[in-house]
Amino acid sequence: FGQSKYLSAEADCTPCTSRLSCSVTGLTAPDGGCEPGYYCPTGSRSSRGEGPGAICPKGNYCVANSSSPVLCSVGTYNGLLGQSICAQCDVGSYCETPGLIAVTALCPKGHWCGDGATTPQECPAGYSLNTMGATSATDCTTCAAGTFHPDSGSAECIKCVIGSYQDQRGQTACKDCDAGTAQPVEGATEISACEKCHAGKYQPVKGRGFCVECGDGFYAPLEGNTECAKCDAGTKGNGARGAASAEIACTACTAGTFNPTPSHSSCTACPDGKTSTTVGATSEATCCAAGECAGKKDAVVSEWSAWGGCSATCRATTNDHSGRQTRTRGITA
Repeated sequence: FGQSKYLSAEADCTPCTSRLSCSVTGLTAPDGGCEPGYYCPTGSRSSRGEGPGAICPKGNYCVANSSSPVLCSVGTYNGLLGQSICAQCDVGSYCETPGLIAVTALCPKGHWCGDGATTPQECPAGYSLNTMGATSATDCTTCAAGTFHPDSGSAECIKCVIGSYQDQRGQTACKDCDAGTAQPVEGATEISACEKCHAGKYQPVKGRGFCVECGDGFYAPLEGNTECAKCDAGTKGNGARGAASAEIACTACTAGTFNPTPSHSSCTACPDGKTSTTVGATSEATCCAAGECAGKKDAVVSEWSAWGGCSATCRATTNDHSGRQTRTRGITA
């Protein structure tokens, strides 16, 4: 177009203003605007941008009187030509970059995506979601009893491992069984699954799947043991494992031997040239030289007395079995 008289050449005319159009010759001013869905840079010859302009491309939008396409913003997309607006990202999907011609992807497992989502939202720890394309936080499911998950964005909850349990829903960790107990299966839902170690066995550590047999020279007369009792000095272990009583686990040192240390698996013979008539000796002092033991009788070992009373901590009302029961027996020469 030209706004002055007596122009001498076409080059003296002014190019059509951007965002507008000049559709005929001899104009003194632009004669129209640019239609929605098209863009009109400087010099456009029609309302649809003929010349340097064109129809709005995919992944962009062009409002009325646009001089150039504008990329669709994050959370939107446009898969068509000639559009004046972009579409909101479909619910259950997300659109994470500008200029998309389609959604980035369906919402992955463990996440949900509302309308116009730019990124997937994670289900919280203690929840899971095992389907794609979820649309709301209410699609996330609490972990059931016997399961857990410590992290957000989980597709599946994890079963509690052996030695543990979980009696509540929506948890981020499982509870360890106490020392003195064991739990041998995955996914336990109650503390009752933690069974006390039987007599002859023990477990000193929390969260274990099995109890351990008392070794040679040890025994455990109660349930729920965190340790085994030692055979007394003057006795020895007789090779029994998993013994529930001293009678089973321990044997008195025979005459001519002694043992000063509890839980040993053997008694020590008197030094060369010495012997002893004492059964169940705890010290080398009972050994005597040949001839010095004349007239001495073999020691007599009485039967064990009944078990004494038990302190409160070793009763079945608690998992702390640190209390002790005691009993005695006599040794006389």
